[in-house]
Amino acid sequence: MNNQKGFTLVEVIVSLALIGIISVVFLSAFNMSLTKIVRSGNRSQAVIDARDDFFNNPNFLYSSNIEIVLPTPSGEVKYFISGSYAESEMTIGAGSQTEATVKVQTFLPGLVSD
Repeated sequence: MNNQKGFTLVEVIVSLALIGIISVVFLSAFNMSLTKIVRSGNRSQAVIDARDDFFNNPNFLYSSNIEIVLPTPSGEVKYFISGSYAESEMTIGAGSQTEATVKVQTFLPGLVSD
């Protein structure tokens, strides 16, 4: 009888193939996660740029007064707020796979367009 200890060549090849298959699955999942992180970062940057555009150069759509009615135990309290509706749109990473376009419309209290 031969009492040699160790692995046969077939066992080593099978274990290397299994390690390779498992690593391909993990690397593809890691790649998808990294792509989603980049896209999310681009969208966040677009929102930040749109917010900055509001404060630096707002594109006023129209001025309006809004009415807010708050219920109280003794009835209702009405508040009137004047302001303007404004919008902004930014595109980040134009032409790339991670391109993101964000369009934001909001009511800006206290700012009245001419």
